[in-house]
Formats: sequence, C-alpha cells, structure tokens
Amino acid sequence: MRNDIRILLLMLIVCAGVTRHTQAATLTVETDGSGDFIIIQDALDAAAVGDSILIGEGRFDTFRVGNTNHDGSAFAGIMWVTTDSLTIIGAGRDLTIVGPEIATDEELGEGTASLVVDTGALTYITGITFEHTRWIANFFHQTTIENCRTRRVPFGNTAAMFFSTCEDAIVRDCEFLGENGLVTAGGVKRLTVEGCHFDAQSPDELAVVIGNGAKDCMIRRCSFVRGGVGVQFSLGGTGWVEDCTFEDIRVVGIDLSGGSAIVRRCHIGQTRMCLRGGSGRLEVYDSVIEGGTQYTIATTADMYLRNCHILNAGAPTVFGRVAPGNGFVDVRENWWGTDDLVQIESWIDDSEGTVLWQPVLTQPVPSDQESIGGLKGQFRRRN
Repeated sequence: MRNDIRILLLMLIVCAGVTRHTQAATLTVETDGSGDFIIIQDALDAAAVGDSILIGEGRFDTFRVGNTNHDGSAFAGIMWVTTDSLTIIGAGRDLTIVGPEIATDEELGEGTASLVVDTGALTYITGITFEHTRWIANFFHQTTIENCRTRRVPFGNTAAMFFSTCEDAIVRDCEFLGENGLVTAGGVKRLTVEGCHFDAQSPDELAVVIGNGAKDCMIRRCSFVRGGVGVQFSLGGTGWVEDCTFEDIRVVGIDLSGGSAIVRRCHIGQTRMCLRGGSGRLEVYDSVIEGGTQYTIATTADMYLRNCHILNAGAPTVFGRVAPGNGFVDVRENWWGTDDLVQIESWIDDSEGTVLWQPVLTQPVPSDQESIGGLKGQFRRRN
C-alpha cells in the first residue's frame, strides 16, 4: 500500500512539471534487499538525469567519503547528490531514516553528513528524516525539500539545514528538532521556508539565521518553540517573516543583527525581548507582540511598527537607542493594551529622542487574523 502511495506521488510530481527526460528510470532502495539497491549512495551513483529514487522503510547509515564539487571539502556522507534533476521519495519521515542511530561526529576520518546536494544537482526530496550527523543536510543547488524532518544534537557551529550559493530553494512542511535549525551562507537568494515547525529543544540556540548576504528570503506560516532566538537577520541578510508564531523563546523572538526585514501578521509570545535591532531596518505590521521581561522592543536600528499590539510585561516596552540621523523607533498607531498616555510614556526609555509613539490606537486592532483577534480579551484583562 505504501509503495502504491509513493508511486502515485511520483506520478503527481511528474504531472506537475518536474523536469524529466523520456527515458527516466525509477530506482528502488530497500534494506531487506527487495529493491534495486540496499545502499542509497549506490542508487544515487547509478541514477541518470531525471531519474527517480524510491527509498523504503528503515535506517540507512552507510557512509562514503567524498569531496564536494562546490568547494572540494571532504566529508563522510550517506546521501551525496551530484546528478541533475533527481526526484527522491522516502516512505515517510517516520519510516525512512537517513543517519546513524547515535550521534556520530566523524566517520572514516571525516566529518559526517546525512545529505549533500552538490552544485549543479537540481533535486526534489520528500518523506525522509535526516539525523545524528555533524552536517545534517547541506544544499549547494536549488532544491525543494518537503515533509522531511531533521534531528540534530549539538556539534559545534553547524546547522540542521545549511544553504550556500543557491537560488529559489524551498523548504516546505518540514520539522526541525534540536539546535540551530536553518542557516544561510553567501550566494543564497529567494529561499522560501514555509509551513515548518522549529523546536530547538534547548534554551540557547537560534532556529533560523538569514545571514551572510542572503537576499529576499521568505519565512511564512512557521512555528517556533523554545530556543534562544526564533529568527535572526544578520550580516546583510534580507527578507520577510509572515504568519509565524513564536512561543517559549528564551531571549529574542525576531533579531535584526544587520540587514533588513519585514514582519507581517506574526504572534510573538512573552520572552526576554520580543524584537531586538542592532543595525539595519525592521518593519512590523499587523502583529501581536506580547511583551518582554527585559524590554518588549530594544533597538539601535531603524524600526517601524504599525497596526500592532505591543504589550508590557513589567519591563520597559521600548528601549530606543537610535542615534539622531540614523533613523527612528517609529511605534505610532499601535495598541499598547491601554490608551493611558501617561502610562505608555512611562514604558518608553528614549535617551536619544528618536522614539516616535503618538498617536496611539485607543482599542485593540480589528482583525480577522486569529493570532490577533483571539487575544483581545487577554489584553483587556491585563489592564
């Protein structure tokens, strides 16, 4: 039955326009020997442009040493994709596991990787869990990966998914368990991350970092729980965060360390700082910001909020340190949980004189968005 479902999925992918040639083959990988191969890399090595690979149930943990075409770096990998236009379908992320049973930092004298999609290898991947290696999944070319899972334990300064020098990649409906979910390097453009769930399972790590000059990246309809920081834009990274939720984040919901970002219709639960800006520009619209125990908003960067709910959690609501001539902290026309101007002014720490806060909205923002409308009663009870 599962094979029938995967074959149907494969047919749908073909009909949707995935690039294939007329002689494309379907290769199967099964741990019990009933397929064409029992080792995934053997199937990848045998595949031609446009082929499909169906991977069965079970754990796949055979390492091979290779060097990336991207920059020649050596690694010990389980899946190294070098052939263009492959479709790789697992039996489901609860059934097909790529990675060792226990965390393995090094194998065959090299650092481990569950998946490497190399330069020039356009790839579609679905239905697989990748886990327990130093570099879980690495993408150096346009890839669509969906309905997958990563499970990562801390191995220094690495990430579950790492993107470099690729454009128009898509990460859809994936689950990230463990620290450092997704990080971009140079040359990334128009990365889309949608419908994903990030659970850092740790109080300190970052879930998503759009950095190193990555441009026009979209994060939408994602949920973030635990961890130190939900989404960070750094070192010139730019993009959007839309319709996302942030809960039980320890330090910062959205962090602008350097770059620019636009946030729309998000819900940031109470944390130490909901929004933090170091440099660049952050715009926030139609969002719920529940309050910070240190500051709700702390910034030395240009920041602009409109039509939001900005709540106080006992600490200053706005800590503005934007130097004159470098922008403003423009928080006018938002609902603060009260229309008491004296109270609102007492929540603002503005030694530079660059916080603009009047006029304020005198009632909660009307919205059909559940994340905003559903919290109106809570705002009234808090004041």
